Amino acid sequence: MYFNRNDREHHLNMLITWDYLSTWVANAKCLTPIEKKWTKTACTFLKKVSDSIIERSEKAYITSLQNEAKNSKIIFVDERRKVYQEDYKDAKFIILDDLYELYGCALTNCINCSITEHSECKVYELFMKLGVPPLDEEATGCPFKQTKEWEKLK
Repeated sequence: MYFNRNDREHHLNMLITWDYLSTWVANAKCLTPIEKKWTKTACTFLKKVSDSIIERSEKAYITSLQNEAKNSKIIFVDERRKVYQEDYKDAKFIILDDLYELYGCALTNCINCSITEHSECKVYELFMKLGVPPLDEEATGCPFKQTKEWEKLK
């Protein structure tokens, strides 16, 4: 069966998403058991659809798909600028590790933080907006708050 470019791209996306989610769910600590089950179920169905397509495909298509899958990855693009019509005149490309190091410096101010509702904190809001990984995903309070014990581990 012939698959046009759009169909091939969607099939490739399906396979990459299956791989991405399967890898993530295996190590995800933030999911409840039922959420893990649903994610694994979604992965199962993505794989079943892909396998069904492959079963009725020509050898050339399968080879092409395998080669594309090896050289492809998921990239998330922040569309906020388009949605909110924001104009970032001073935007710069930076290395994420450098940015995370800067976050670590900013978090030293959080050691003696007395804000009880972290969702009202400007630092928390900024870090969430920028997609900063939390220090403690299982924290009952602010997931970015550095404790003196955390500081000793560095």
